[in-house]
Amino acid sequence: MRARRAAAFVFMLTAGATSVAAQGADLSFGTYASFLAPTGRSPLAGLSLSLAGSPGFALRLNGRTALRNTSPGGVPGHASIPPWGADIDAVFALSGAPFGPNRNGATYGFVGRGMAGADTAEMRVVTNNWSYGVGTVLPMGRSVDLFADSRWRMRRFVLPTAKPHPEKTKELRVGLTFHMH
Repeated sequence: MRARRAAAFVFMLTAGATSVAAQGADLSFGTYASFLAPTGRSPLAGLSLSLAGSPGFALRLNGRTALRNTSPGGVPGHASIPPWGADIDAVFALSGAPFGPNRNGATYGFVGRGMAGADTAEMRVVTNNWSYGVGTVLPMGRSVDLFADSRWRMRRFVLPTAKPHPEKTKELRVGLTFHMH
């Protein structure tokens, strides 16, 4: 049942985004590798969907999973699942125009909400988080961009300067974005 709901949600999101893109917005799909520092765990492979209505702002959905299952164990009687995660980000231009038909080399910032899951020795754990970061994009042609960004994740919503604050997780991403024109 959950798989059907997820498939229906993805279909509706893609159909809606394609409809908006046909009206002049910038729709892009991306693929990336994500590296969690300093854990040294296996890199994560991810996909993203971005929708920008202006050259300076976009919404981005991300999903990622481990290339190898590095979980130490799983729920007894159940298959172990590899670490995974998903985010929704508000992306805004810091310089240049990272979105749209006249995009150029640019830096951007983002803030988002996410969740991640993994198996531990005793149970499956799913955590919620919020994140923020910066990135840069370099157009490689009319429809393809190369990007890199750095993200800091926190388990609770507090300012990073708060004392005490929860431990931050740092994530580095590199990938390609394909724009639908």
